[in-house]
Amino acid sequence: MRRKIKTKLIEGIPTKAICNVTGVKRVTLTTWKIKRIVFPSVREERGMKGDLWSFGDLVEVKAIVAMKDIGLSLQKIRKVVSWLRAHGYSLNSVILRVSGDTVEAFTDEGLAWDVLKRQGQGVFVFWQGIINTAKAEYETYKVELRQAA
Repeated sequence: MRRKIKTKLIEGIPTKAICNVTGVKRVTLTTWKIKRIVFPSVREERGMKGDLWSFGDLVEVKAIVAMKDIGLSLQKIRKVVSWLRAHGYSLNSVILRVSGDTVEAFTDEGLAWDVLKRQGQGVFVFWQGIINTAKAEYETYKVELRQAA
């Protein structure tokens, strides 16, 4: 009698697509992954080739790139990510406003924090544009795999 193997459908985009869409080099993404700044939440395997990234992961990578592009250091980005995780949020669940060294996080519930604990007025809001472009890119590159449950 043959035993039926249960499988589940998993969906995500591969590392190569993340790199193509965001312009991040594989070595940079590997560094961010090692430092746990961002990591693939669908499937993480040894090496980068087997990783699958969710839509939220794509938004996080794009957000990190945007913060780097406006001059925020990787150390400060790591502080932002750590603070958000410690408070139950992620880069894809808040809106960030960045001005110089000030990073403010806003939630759907109307809450706001100065994540790096500095005073200042934020002037750069970039979240909605990242999310809108990430949706189309995710749909373009996503793959669906069957995985043993």
